[in-house]
Formats: sequence, C-alpha cells, structure tokens
Amino acid sequence: MGIDAIRLLPSKKTVYLLASAENQSLDGIKVDRSPHFGRVARNDGSEVKSYPGALDFRVTASALPSEFHGVDEYEIKSQQSINDFLLGLKFKLKIYRGLQLQTIKPTNVKLIGVPSDQPYEERVYRVSFETPDLPVDARLVLEVYDTHGTRLTRFHLEML
Repeated sequence: MGIDAIRLLPSKKTVYLLASAENQSLDGIKVDRSPHFGRVARNDGSEVKSYPGALDFRVTASALPSEFHGVDEYEIKSQQSINDFLLGLKFKLKIYRGLQLQTIKPTNVKLIGVPSDQPYEERVYRVSFETPDLPVDARLVLEVYDTHGTRLTRFHLEML
C-alpha cells in the first residue's frame, strides 16, 4: 500500500513505515477502472461486489539501515527510545463511502517477529479489522499513530 519516512528529533533517526493488505480472497482480483463502468472481478470472471469481511494489514516500522532512498521524510519530536516508539504504535481504519465516514478500531494487533521484551529497531505488526458489508467502491485508509495520539501516516486501499 505504500511507504513513508519519519525523522525523529532530537535523535535524528529515520523510521520507515510500510503497509500491505493481506487476505487470500484478494489474490487474483482484477480491477477495471473504465470511466463510469468500474468493475472488480476474480480470475474466473465473477464480479466482486464487496471487500472481504475481515482484512489484515501488515505494518513494518523500521529504523534499521535500508535501501529506501528518495522517500521524503518529515520530522516529529519524540523523546522516546526507538524501541519504545516502535512498540507504541497504534492503528485505526477509516472507511469512506461517499460523504459518510466510519472509523473502526482493530479487532487484533499482533506483534510478529522479534518479541517485545527484546529491544530492536524494527517491529512488524499484523493489524486485523472486521470489515463486513463494505462495497468495492468504499475507500479504506489505515492510519498509524504514535503512543501520544499523533498521526504519523496513512495508507490508502481502494478497489474502485
């Protein structure tokens, strides 16, 4: 879904945030965005009318040296250690349908990879949301916040 970079001050450490949506029922979906006739279909040609009833997002937050050159950084102030900053991330999913906005909290946030009791400069999360009855024209925005409630970034997921 994307990548973003945050430069923490005063430590001057850069944290890269990457996100992807995960659900097997999304595999093989083809999107046709023809004007006025957008369509989402499976490999067999059957039309997809809604998002899966549950979506997982994999969010990686890393301060390790990386190959992500050219990603614009923006600065925020944080007195936390990198480990505490990465362990303090919070998530919300905003769902836009026309002029309507719905915000939902995750049903589960699981840290995968290095256990939280071991200091490390990278954390990988699996963030789960229940998303029943969402038509494919809904726009989903995964927002990532720090422990103080400051929005760090947002990742967009749109089918149509």
